[in-house]
Amino acid sequence: MAERGGRASEAGGNAASWGSTALAVAAVAVGLMCSPAHADKGDCVVPHFKFNAAGETWATMSLRRGVVCPLSFWMASSTKGLAGIISSTIVVRPKNGMPGGHDVRLYAYKADENFVGNDEFEISIRYNLDDGEGDHETLLKMNVSVY
Repeated sequence: MAERGGRASEAGGNAASWGSTALAVAAVAVGLMCSPAHADKGDCVVPHFKFNAAGETWATMSLRRGVVCPLSFWMASSTKGLAGIISSTIVVRPKNGMPGGHDVRLYAYKADENFVGNDEFEISIRYNLDDGEGDHETLLKMNVSVY
């Protein structure tokens, strides 16, 4: 049976541009499976979460204003490694920030420059458990708290 879920690094800092942020997030993603990066612990926190088979998965991230907060999710199994995520798409954009995707397992969020408060966005994730039942889909509903 595959374990499916997500984890985000606890990272902080300001990014000069979204392009450099994507590269930084990609560099951090290499080590996420074993240990998250700890740049400024507390500036960006996303607890572990698991995909809900019922079709909706809820998670919360909290981040300091001005920080780019990376978010990753994966599936681990003895037969598939990290290959179980087939696709992911942002289906509801936040009202007070900018999400971005680097690949099917790696996203990031940055709040608008002067925004402090709550925001939310949704990502549709299609994955395969290698369980003989075909592809599955969950809607990751991410609540965001910017302080």
